[in-house]
Amino acid sequence: TFDKFLNREIHVPGKDFCDMSKAFGTPFEDWSIVNCMLPTKYHTPFANNIYEKLCSCIARQLFSNLEMTKDYDQLLNKRPGKTDAVFPWHQDMGYWPSAKVLGVKETSTCTFSLAVDDSTEKNGCLRYVVGSHLDKTLRPHKPLGE
Repeated sequence: TFDKFLNREIHVPGKDFCDMSKAFGTPFEDWSIVNCMLPTKYHTPFANNIYEKLCSCIARQLFSNLEMTKDYDQLLNKRPGKTDAVFPWHQDMGYWPSAKVLGVKETSTCTFSLAVDDSTEKNGCLRYVVGSHLDKTLRPHKPLGE
């Protein structure tokens, strides 16, 4: 299924299918980080898979006092040999609408990541900074290279 998205056999319209490292309108063959938003929306047989079920179970255990729901899903592919296929250190919350915009008081979230290929320090595995969740301040986000 992943290859069908990456080979564009499953149609994902507009900005839901883009390169996260380049401007919109960049030719597909020049993309470095393929970003497919909402793959379960565009390929419904992929929805409610075992991974989603496990993530839901874990979220309920972490936040037993809240009703957690899936906000969105995303498929990312860093193309091999692309030196600009980099995600800078960031806090996910910096990319989400504020509680005021969402019209809610509670913004507790869980982010889950599943690597379908080997994930190593050499190829850019996901890393967490121990204790970084304790400071409730959202740090400034800057474009890569600044």
